[in-house]
Amino acid sequence: MKKLIILIVLLISLTGCVTVRKDGGNSNSKELKVGDYVDYENYVESKSYTTIGQKIGSRVSQTFKSNKTLKWVVISNDNGAITIAATSNTLDIKERGLGLNEENGYLNGGNILDDLCDSLYTTKKGNARSIKSLDVTPLIHKNSKKNNANKNEYKFTTGTFYDGNSFREATKDKPIKVRTDIDSYSFDKDVDLEEELFIESANDNNKQYWLSTYGVNLTLDKDNPNNNKAEYGMHYINGYNIGLKMTYSCDQNKCTSDQTSYLGVRPVVELFSDNSYTKTTKDGKTIWTIKK
Repeated sequence: MKKLIILIVLLISLTGCVTVRKDGGNSNSKELKVGDYVDYENYVESKSYTTIGQKIGSRVSQTFKSNKTLKWVVISNDNGAITIAATSNTLDIKERGLGLNEENGYLNGGNILDDLCDSLYTTKKGNARSIKSLDVTPLIHKNSKKNNANKNEYKFTTGTFYDGNSFREATKDKPIKVRTDIDSYSFDKDVDLEEELFIESANDNNKQYWLSTYGVNLTLDKDNPNNNKAEYGMHYINGYNIGLKMTYSCDQNKCTSDQTSYLGVRPVVELFSDNSYTKTTKDGKTIWTIKK
């Protein structure tokens, strides 16, 4: 016993502290499978989130409220690290999706999507954020085809373009290199979680939803480089497609935007590793209850 005490004192003197690793303990989280449901809705509280329209280019502030009736499905389980997604979108109090447009829609869109989901759906059982392309692509890999985005790249010396930090004027001394960056896919109906994540938006355009994944499409005119154009936007789910919705377009003369795009918000939650679960079955679906 004395030797054990001496060893502990020695460790503390060498490291300055003792760290207790939170690895899940008796958690049975590895048992949950993609497609299983989790009763996360029982932990969602009544909250609201208001956007500032100017920050996302819509010029209209929107108020969103947490939806305590959403159902949640497992979309990944990496050795017990579970991510769940809502099976329906969150809309504002006027039944509209989040509006993104113009320069700020591109600059701030992803952060606002994540912040909105975090504010409404983070609980004592997990951290929430917006769904991203990387959440979806593993579910469609068996029957998907990546759309052939161009591999264009161009160094602009005039015009206003995004330089990786902000939109600024390109000059000969400080050019801005732009390249196409699109993560676009088309896929067949036979994919994982078709009912929960895809079929709804295929049947109703108003139920499409944003992915908090940025993208750029660069169009080059070989005959007249003055017509070269960069389009900036966010990826989104449109039925059985991952596409890119443009919010801002720049050529060497000016930048423009079309009308504001309003798409749904789809939250996902990364559940804490020390959660434990009990299993039930209802209507042919496996449902896991998070223990209090």
